[in-house]
Amino acid sequence: ASEKLMNAATARDLALQEKEALEKTLQERGREAASYSSHLEKEHSEGQELTARLVHEGMLLESRLVALAGEHAAQVTALGERHAASIEDLEARLEALSRSKAV
Repeated sequence: ASEKLMNAATARDLALQEKEALEKTLQERGREAASYSSHLEKEHSEGQELTARLVHEGMLLESRLVALAGEHAAQVTALGERHAASIEDLEARLEALSRSKAV
């Protein structure tokens, strides 16, 4: 009977040790999971900041592009007006020259 009691006590001690080891492993895994979760949250936050910065820079680039397109259109219009004036001037000169030769 005492041998059965000793075996039972040994089995109980082994079960307690195994339980403690499992609890320790579980706590360690919990800390690892919390650390990884914190790491993921930090990366997510950094990703959101980067996305916001890229969106802002994209909006600035778009605004600059629109401004440049407007400047280009104004330059092309001014150039077209100068050419038109030059053509009108040449036509007037040609007409005057034609009239002077006709006389």
